[in-house]
This record gives sequence, C-alpha cells and structure tokens, in this order.
Amino acid sequence: MLDWLSAFPKTSERLAGSPLKQYLIEYLAHLTEQRYPTKTMRKYADYLLCFGEFLARHKVLNAAQFCAAVEPFLKELASRLSSALKVRHILNRFLGYLRQTGSIPALEPNDPG
Repeated sequence: MLDWLSAFPKTSERLAGSPLKQYLIEYLAHLTEQRYPTKTMRKYADYLLCFGEFLARHKVLNAAQFCAAVEPFLKELASRLSSALKVRHILNRFLGYLRQTGSIPALEPNDPG
C-alpha cells in the first residue's frame, strides 16, 4: 500500500528508524486510501518524521504525550524554517487520526490541545 515510499529511499530509511513508525505507517496507509497525492503524502511524511525525531531527542515516547510536544516542536522548527507554523495543520490532522483510532486519548471538552 505504501509502494510510493520505495521511490524515496531517505524517507524510507527515516521511517524505519522513527519512534512514530507504527503510527506513521498506519496514517500514511490511511492517506493512501483517501487518495492523497504522493507529493502531499511525502510532504506530510517529512514533517511528521521531523516531529518523530524531535520526540526521540526529548525522550517523549509515550503516545499520550505527543500533543504536549507540538508547541515546543513548532517553536524549534520555526528557528530553522520560516513556514513552520504551516506545519501545525499537518500535526493536528495526524493527532486527530491517532485520537480517532484510539492510539491517543480524545481531547477533553476544555482541553485547548
């Protein structure tokens, strides 16, 4: 289902070593089922792999803590990438998918997450 990844060996390598590997494979398969263009999925994968690398550096390996890591990640990313805030929607969609599948807890009504 993720045959398109074979055309991007560096992305495949990063995915293989990512702490988000299980979640990303499921999410990218979901996007493939939704007929997202390969270019879009690759962009999503690259940003989500960056998020996974951030999580690993900061030892945030519990899925329930992923949401709390978004703002620190975006702040760090903004120091290197002027369009970092545009990544927020990619992270929100990914986290929404994880909530939908039960991988992370649903937001409480008063949770700004």
